[in-house]
Amino acid sequence: MSESFNQPAHEGNEPGAAVPGFAALSHDFDPAYEADVVVEQGDWAQARDGQVIATSGVMTCVAAAIYDSRRGAGYMAHTEGIALGSLEGALAAAVREGGDPAALHIWLTGDAPLTKKFEDYNAESRRVAVEMLTSAGVQNANIEAAWLDQPSQLADLVLDCRTGECSLAVFDMHAPEYDQEGDQ
Repeated sequence: MSESFNQPAHEGNEPGAAVPGFAALSHDFDPAYEADVVVEQGDWAQARDGQVIATSGVMTCVAAAIYDSRRGAGYMAHTEGIALGSLEGALAAAVREGGDPAALHIWLTGDAPLTKKFEDYNAESRRVAVEMLTSAGVQNANIEAAWLDQPSQLADLVLDCRTGECSLAVFDMHAPEYDQEGDQ
């Protein structure tokens, strides 16, 4: 498994800075308007070479980007909580369409704790997500994760299938620049 696997998304990272294993994503990027394919909560989707796929507003859910560099294809899932059906669907589609599980690169984020008392639940849900991927043949070294570790955090995840680069932006809803009354 990669060194950054359990890297908290906020620790030591300035806004806009890259989290280890992820590229920096400008806070000016709006996935809903700038991505070719947008994944809603509880769903998964596929993007082809040359397309950008994204999901936004990830908090207690798990979001995953899956990239097959041989085919330039990307898949993204945004689960509903720890119900991993959308992640299983995206991974199954990648394999069904010719992706070798051992060669897929996967980025994970989300799973913010609701409160301190849910930390054990979060640790278990993260373990279950990774175990599901590795039992399907994904190599530990190909999994990058930046889990949200504060209840006030939300994230946007973007995969550029032209470059194979996965970007992550983490927002703190308690930060002064976050406008809770207006659009994000």
